[in-house]
Amino acid sequence: MKKKPKKVRQAGTLEVLRTGVNRKSVRIVPSPTLGGLYTEEGGVVTLTVPPQRSAYARVVRVHEALHANTKDLNLKKLCPDIHPKCEFAVDDAYIHSLSVWDHASKSLKRDVASVALRDLRRLWLDDAPKVDWNSSVLIAIRSMAIVYQVAGRAWKLAESLMKKIFKSTPTVPDTILSGIRYVRFAAREASWPFKRRYLRKAVEILNPLFIDEEDEKRRQRRYDPQADASSKVGSGNCPMEIVRLPLTTRTSSRKKAVTKLSHSGLLLNHRRLVNACVNMSTARLFRKRVRLETGAVLIDASGSMGMSSEELRELCSLVPAAVVAYYCGENDDYGKLYVYAEKGMRFNDTPPRCGENNTVDYWALKWLLSRPESPKVIVTDGGFCGGPDWQAGAAMRLLLQAVNRGEVRWVQTVEEAIELFKSGDLA
Repeated sequence: MKKKPKKVRQAGTLEVLRTGVNRKSVRIVPSPTLGGLYTEEGGVVTLTVPPQRSAYARVVRVHEALHANTKDLNLKKLCPDIHPKCEFAVDDAYIHSLSVWDHASKSLKRDVASVALRDLRRLWLDDAPKVDWNSSVLIAIRSMAIVYQVAGRAWKLAESLMKKIFKSTPTVPDTILSGIRYVRFAAREASWPFKRRYLRKAVEILNPLFIDEEDEKRRQRRYDPQADASSKVGSGNCPMEIVRLPLTTRTSSRKKAVTKLSHSGLLLNHRRLVNACVNMSTARLFRKRVRLETGAVLIDASGSMGMSSEELRELCSLVPAAVVAYYCGENDDYGKLYVYAEKGMRFNDTPPRCGENNTVDYWALKWLLSRPESPKVIVTDGGFCGGPDWQAGAAMRLLLQAVNRGEVRWVQTVEEAIELFKSGDLA
């Protein structure tokens, strides 16, 4: 007789209940992501929590359970002008400042501190305040309230990360810390009149850190390439023009830059096919096809690179079947990308506009990543500048992501590129 399969409970459900949701009706819904959500309607508490067995998922489950356990602070009624994100931030900081954390296990404290540091590190690496200021401030307030409970080395790491995140606004970390202290006083105070006083003071300190919706949209248009209509290569608003120079000279001394190969590495010479059948000989039946180096090469032709036309011609001779292009800025708002060589042919004159500004690094990188050729090589010193305020940072992030994924090989000087192509080590 076959045994009935046991029902497997979603991981994390029991853990949330053990944390203690003091409500009669609790509905737990597994979240498809690592995010969590707490809602209450008609006396029924719904916790949308991730079921994964990981430190991050565990912290999210405990966080939402504490929301369900904690009495609503009614911050909107206490401070009618409070920003919605500030209300969430103070609420999150409050539940992570409760005295229940004094009796939490060491493993839970370790997991909570590691998640807080992870969120702060992500804000720093993504340069998130430039793109989404309000959400960055909210995450910073919550994370610092969590680390405040742990202190020690985690606190020192959090302080250093906060300075890096808000390096352009150095007063923000101290303001956040001042607000968290009053939230902590409120969480440890038993008397509601004093609790409300502390919460009101915390809101007065933290609320000015958040900006309104119009300022947020204006900031995104300024710093976020996804919010800028000109960020798409080929669009009418794109500040980079693609110029195809007249290609009149072969890049190689061979008659044709051939890249196609047969499965055996050889191709049949059809003129010798009958002779081979009559004489039962394969002499001169196969002819070799020469495989020439291919790919896509993008060169930063700004003034800091100091690229010469001789170096450009030498580079083309080393990769005769590759697409070779360089870019530079005409001014701080406009630039061009010049296709210098393609399909075995190159431009036979002095390259125009070498040694100008950068300006269009981001769009040039997007052009390189969109090319079907492989491998892709970019020659730049990484000194991105010019264009919109978001351009330089977005270009560097795009370059580092492509390098980490193995999509692009980064070479910093033209001389290094020539040595790389001579060695043939393009893996």
